[in-house]
Amino acid sequence: MKPVSPYLFMLLFCILFLQSCYKVEVEANTLPQGYSVAQIIGAWKITGVSSDKLYDWDGNGTTEKDIYGTWSDCLKDNLYQFNSNYSGTYKLTCTDSKTGSWRLDGTVTLAWKAGGSAEVYEKIISMTSDTMKTETQSTQSNGQTYIITKVWTLQ
Repeated sequence: MKPVSPYLFMLLFCILFLQSCYKVEVEANTLPQGYSVAQIIGAWKITGVSSDKLYDWDGNGTTEKDIYGTWSDCLKDNLYQFNSNYSGTYKLTCTDSKTGSWRLDGTVTLAWKAGGSAEVYEKIISMTSDTMKTETQSTQSNGQTYIITKVWTLQ
């Protein structure tokens, strides 16, 4: 039997060494990853509302994108409590509070309903540990559809 050449060992070592340097690249995607019920549970306050296009949101003759800036202090005094049993308490203004329910449709749509009101569907577009951004569409009397973005802050 013929002895194994030392060059064969060196060749195998080089192949293994170079293979260990192989870098795996992972591409980011823009697909919605979704959110969990646990991320929604808590007391949230709407701290910003804006539109993608100019419109006279407060009816004063001036168009604006910043809807939140047109809100009265009472309207800004809101608080949405999403409970773990899918019930909720919604302080809509300083004098108007309602109980209701909520759910997470799929993993990206927050659906909530205050007693006596229609159900509201808001697509969650981003979320951190203390901030959530949602989008809805609104068609106004001029026939145009606007994308409304809300910023929610965990209290």
